[in-house]
Amino acid sequence: MNSKRLTFGRRGFLQAMSGLAANLRTGYSLPTMTGLDSPTTTGIDEVFDCGVVFGPHHRQSLDTRPETVLKILDKARIGQALGVSLLGLYYSSKEGNRHTLQVCRQSSSRLIPCAIADPLDFATGDHLGRHLKEEGFRAVGFFPYSIFPPASQKWPLDYLSFRHCVEEIAEVGLPILINIGKVGEASQLAMMFAEVQTPIIVRAPGVGGYWLTAEYLSVGRVRPKFYFDVINLAANGSIELLVERLGADRLVFSSHTPFRYTLSSLYLVQYAYITSSQRAAIAAGTIRGLLSDGSLKRS
Repeated sequence: MNSKRLTFGRRGFLQAMSGLAANLRTGYSLPTMTGLDSPTTTGIDEVFDCGVVFGPHHRQSLDTRPETVLKILDKARIGQALGVSLLGLYYSSKEGNRHTLQVCRQSSSRLIPCAIADPLDFATGDHLGRHLKEEGFRAVGFFPYSIFPPASQKWPLDYLSFRHCVEEIAEVGLPILINIGKVGEASQLAMMFAEVQTPIIVRAPGVGGYWLTAEYLSVGRVRPKFYFDVINLAANGSIELLVERLGADRLVFSSHTPFRYTLSSLYLVQYAYITSSQRAAIAAGTIRGLLSDGSLKRS
């Protein structure tokens, strides 16, 4: 990696931290950074967030109402997002999925429904993927690890019901999002789902994401159907290296709003040392391509 990329990587990290500070000061307003381009001139004319949540939450100090989440997205200039109801993590996947559909239908196409699949509440042969697709879900998420404490599904990756659940969803081609929590789990997924042909998006919203660049490169080389969320890739030049070796069309952006500061995540993409077209692919193009069947409306 050349010195120019390393230098800009440090600069991008500092801008991401500036974004976090700006969120704290102004409540998700979008500041203008002196000497750097704004999102509309750096290739981010459109942002499609691959991960927001809403709904009842036990932490009274955190406002997770759908209308609040939409206001946060507005202030960050994020047009659309995959949405998941916290009811699916705190109560049951079935009730959570009902709530997700209800909220998304009332959002004027701003929130796109992502189902929660729970291997602990799954019977092989139920045709889960077919049912979720018929209900209107555009993707399916698994949460063995979660940054929404204590909302993880608490099952190991080598759980056989998880494998069968993924295989049934893959039959209908719905993109699958899987949260991981530590180094090695992306490799484990790659070995488990070598034959799966539906897109699998690996997300590491916790601290483990900081050390995953090398693993993403290795997994991406051998599993062309695997895609990677760039959240937490704050190491010098990580996004640039992944773009160079795998391509921007293998990367997506998710903010995990409202549990993370939306702008600090977005700034990692905005100020990466990549072209405008590559930035646009990460911000929206990749996920739109994975979800698109001709019916996904732009906001």
